[in-house]
Amino acid sequence: MAAAKRKPRPKASPTAEVALRTEVETLRADRDQAVAASRAKTAFLATISHELRTPLNGIIGFAEMIAREQLGAIAEKRYPAYARDIVTSARRLLYVLSDILDMARLESRRTEVFREMVALNDAIDEVLLFVRERAPTDGPPVEVDIAGDFPPLFTDRRHLRQILVNLLANAVAFTPKEGRVTLAARRQGAELEIAVTDTGVGMTPEELKRAVTRFGQAEDAMTRKHQGIGLGLPLAKSLTELLGGRLTIASARGKGTTITLVFSAESMRERPFEWGKPPDRMAERLKRFAGKQGAE
Repeated sequence: MAAAKRKPRPKASPTAEVALRTEVETLRADRDQAVAASRAKTAFLATISHELRTPLNGIIGFAEMIAREQLGAIAEKRYPAYARDIVTSARRLLYVLSDILDMARLESRRTEVFREMVALNDAIDEVLLFVRERAPTDGPPVEVDIAGDFPPLFTDRRHLRQILVNLLANAVAFTPKEGRVTLAARRQGAELEIAVTDTGVGMTPEELKRAVTRFGQAEDAMTRKHQGIGLGLPLAKSLTELLGGRLTIASARGKGTTITLVFSAESMRERPFEWGKPPDRMAERLKRFAGKQGAE
């Protein structure tokens, strides 16, 4: 039996082709405009953050001198206390600006990575010092539980410290003084896990979605009681992925939150330090696509 002849597809009318081409060009122009606006926003945030950080450092330095009365005793004893309040407020603003600047660098793919072998125990003291500066003074202390066989990580020390500071500061801020905040590190099979657990207020699924969004807040804007601009968790997640790990969150309202950083066995392999920028994901995709096309 002879095979049936396939009927040729009807050709699109010239009018339909023109309309389709016009729509594609419009969508492409809108996309380019949105990308340009996003880049301009990122550049603006980075510039503003940098310009504000410079005078803030001067304010902090001189306020600390006044608080310590380094150039002589101050007759009015309330002034040193005022100077300490200035230092506290300026540092809080400095932390906010630093988070904005770091997020802008991540968005523009300008975040550099300096990898070296880092012993977690050695980094904890620095982390806890920063947490004490950023977290409320009436929060619970941080309990540290690092397994004795936990190996050094081949990672960026500064980025890892920033991740842990952001997670622990959030945990302390949202946990009452009688609660518990724990930093634990364990081997789980071929992976390494670093977990920050608190017995604080916790989050509902809807609040969790907002919390992992840039500038999102788990609390309602009109009723929230805690400070911050909603970059701590998104920044920690982005930096973890930049270092080749993943961040998972388990939380329940009224029961607390556990945030876990998971790193592969590759993170344990000792090697010399490496320095460079994060990989270009788009270039990797194009390379894989070109390989597939060649194979076909």
